[in-house]
Formats: sequence, C-alpha cells, structure tokens
Amino acid sequence: MATESSIKTMKIDRLIVELRLIRKIYGNLPCAYSIDDEGNDYHEVLFSPTQMKMEVDRFGNLELVLPESEDEIEKNPNYVCIN
Repeated sequence: MATESSIKTMKIDRLIVELRLIRKIYGNLPCAYSIDDEGNDYHEVLFSPTQMKMEVDRFGNLELVLPESEDEIEKNPNYVCIN
C-alpha cells in the first residue's frame, strides 16, 4: 500500500528471492497472508496470482480499475494480486 512513505511496495523479484530462501531453509511450506500489518487475521493463499490494473485513491488505498475488456488487463497490468 502507498500510505506510508517509509514502506515500499514489494516487487515480484524481491518476493521470489525471499520465498526461495525460505523454501531452501524450511521446505515447501503452505502460504498465508495477513489482512493487515498488525496481524489481526490470517488467511491461506488459495488462488494463482492474477495481474490487475489498480490505482491509489486520495486516501492512499488501492482500488481496482475496472477494465473495459479482459484484453485491457492482459496488456497493461500494474499490480499482481496473490489471492
């Protein structure tokens, strides 16, 4: 999320590097995600990554940009959703 300037959005390359290191040390563990940065709830990652078109609203929250067609998402994604 783009709300705090000191925290940068993770890119795919960095995520892959970190996941490979975890897999090397601990094996092929199941994946989960937290609903927020405080760990108030967790859910398992169930679906394949999906490319999306998103934008940050005036409050710093991500919003899905509804495409005119599925083809538009395929050509111009700017985020990957992991669940």
